[in-house]
Amino acid sequence: LDAFIDQRAETLSTGQKQRVSLARAVLHDPPALILDEPTSGLDILAARDILAFFRAEADHGKAVILSTHIMAEVELIADRAVVLHHGRVIVQGDLDAVRAGSGEATLSRAFLAWLDRAEAANAAGGPAGAGPGLALSSVPPAPTGSRPAGTGQGGRDE
Repeated sequence: LDAFIDQRAETLSTGQKQRVSLARAVLHDPPALILDEPTSGLDILAARDILAFFRAEADHGKAVILSTHIMAEVELIADRAVVLHHGRVIVQGDLDAVRAGSGEATLSRAFLAWLDRAEAANAAGGPAGAGPGLALSSVPPAPTGSRPAGTGQGGRDE
C-alpha cells in the first residue's frame, strides 16, 4: 500500500482499490473474516500474497470464510468446502471428501459434477436423499461408495 498511499481513491487501479478494501477489512483485527471474491482484480502475485495472509490468519485460529468461484484458491487455503447452488447447500466437507464423493480428481471438476447432479435432480422433480453426516440438497447419491462427509462443526471454515 505504501506505493499509492498518497493517491486519491479515484486514481487507483482496480487491483489497488481491492488491496485498500482488504486492508480496511482487516485493520481492526476482527475475529472472523468473511470474504467475497477477495482476489478479484488482483494480479497473480498480489493474489498469492493475499491468500497466504488469509491462510496464516486461519492457522492462528481466525475463522476465514471465503466465497469464490476460483477452485484453485479454495485448494490453496481452505480446509473445508461448501458447494452452494441457487442458495442451497449441495455438499460440504473436507476437500478430499468433496472430491472423492464426486468421483473427480480436482476440486474444479468435483464442483461441476456436484452442480450437474443438482441440476439433474431438480429436472427430475426434487431433492434426493442425503447420507449420514452429509448436508445435501437436490443431489442424487454419488455413483461410488464414497460420499463426502462433514458436519460443519469445528476447525476453520471455508
